[in-house]
Amino acid sequence: MRRNPVRKLWCGFNLQPVRKIISNGVNLKIWLVMTVVLLCMSGIATAIERHVPSQYPTIQDAIDAAVNGDTVIVADGVYTPSEGSESYISFKGKAITVRSENGPENCIINAEGYWLGIFVFENGEGSNSILEGFTLKNGNNWMGGGAITCWWASPTISNCIITGNYGCEMYQVAGGIVLFDSDATISNCIIYNNKGIYFGAGAIYCGGNSGLSQPSIINCTICNNKVWYPSHSYAAGIYSTNCNPIIKNCIIWGNYPSDSQIVGTFDSVTFSNIQGTYPGQGNINTDPCFIAPDSNDFHLLPESVCIDAGDPSSEFGLEPEPDGGRINMGAYGNTPEATCKGGLVLESYNLVSKTRIGRTEFEYVYTMTLNNNSTEAVSNVVVELLDASENVSIIDLSVGFPYIAAGDSAISDDTFSIQVDRSVPVDATIISWRATFDTAGGGAGQTTFTTGIALDDNLSDITGDGEVDFEDLAKLAEQWLGPPGSPSADIAPQPDGDGIVNFLDFAKLAEEWKGF
Repeated sequence: MRRNPVRKLWCGFNLQPVRKIISNGVNLKIWLVMTVVLLCMSGIATAIERHVPSQYPTIQDAIDAAVNGDTVIVADGVYTPSEGSESYISFKGKAITVRSENGPENCIINAEGYWLGIFVFENGEGSNSILEGFTLKNGNNWMGGGAITCWWASPTISNCIITGNYGCEMYQVAGGIVLFDSDATISNCIIYNNKGIYFGAGAIYCGGNSGLSQPSIINCTICNNKVWYPSHSYAAGIYSTNCNPIIKNCIIWGNYPSDSQIVGTFDSVTFSNIQGTYPGQGNINTDPCFIAPDSNDFHLLPESVCIDAGDPSSEFGLEPEPDGGRINMGAYGNTPEATCKGGLVLESYNLVSKTRIGRTEFEYVYTMTLNNNSTEAVSNVVVELLDASENVSIIDLSVGFPYIAAGDSAISDDTFSIQVDRSVPVDATIISWRATFDTAGGGAGQTTFTTGIALDDNLSDITGDGEVDFEDLAKLAEQWLGPPGSPSADIAPQPDGDGIVNFLDFAKLAEEWKGF
């Protein structure tokens, strides 16, 4: 029987959308574009999950068997690094994820005093080498971090608890983590009760030879670490030399000596609660009000000033409702374990519509949700604009709420619109509001919110309908090898294109494709 070449070409894919397009007489160029998209998709390899201990007896065994893109999942339990000349765990340069199955409280790596730390990254690992969700304890190191060492490597380390580790005697040591010529990202980690001695740091040491490295320490809680017999080059919390760390949304508190929470050279230190004060935008110096620090519970009490006090441009969508529209400082910021504040808070912006109104201009229409966490109802609530980012135009400068019961939430009766020029890169739109209201007891009140609206970064959505699909493909085909039309299919290089619709634009569309 004669083979149908078209059927052979599209083998394994749903042909119904294609038949529909052909039957409607759409330009042949669309067919060719779709063919290339699907052929590219067919070459995508499937990553493998490797389980410890059901498939591999040790974490190192699973890493040794893994290839780039794989995920090593470690079941609940207490583990030790492999014994021998290399008693630490190594990613061996692989771009893999090693994570616990159920979080750091349930998956513990106890080094039992081994003298080379627990994890060592020394083979050029990058941001796609991810360590997530472990408690690392009782590691020792005389030439690195008691728990983690990064030599000329830049992994991503998140949602870890690092405690009871020890670094001693040599330069460039820390009880918790050493970052040497490293651009590593450390996020949502709790680093407490670690000890350094002489030179270095109780929690984190950042250094290097190049002077160019820039590690990021984001939303971490760094508390109750110590330096014994300190020299002139030390910090109980974070020490940096010949390095340019970024610290943001962190709580650094209760480390000893108390006058050495962070010391050295930093690129920026912002929106953090640092004992003893430290200059920088959004920084504060106030008791963080942990629930039970003596019992190692570093969740925040509802009255903590660290709630809704992080960088307004940081993502906060994982925090539970009612949320104040801004990320919390500390390790639980932008996680389901974040603490909510009392009073009237901005819970969310609700996108009603998004429309492309120019080549790089979009209009977004929103309603607003407020939550009343107080013990009495409020009425006649008016929320008015105070300030916004420079590249944002606000239309309809206020929204209203007739009544919000105590403990309840409400959506505004009306909408507000923002117009944004996306030719300027934007992580999030920062908007400040003032809310005035009447209370049930006959009084009046007001509060302010400084929050971020996370904008869709997908400029490949040519039609502006929220998806990259066949409608966008049709627009690209219409403008192929010609000047951009309206809406513009000139989407690459982003943000403002190059004046012609060509393979650069097609490649960007294929990269963001969500039509299958």
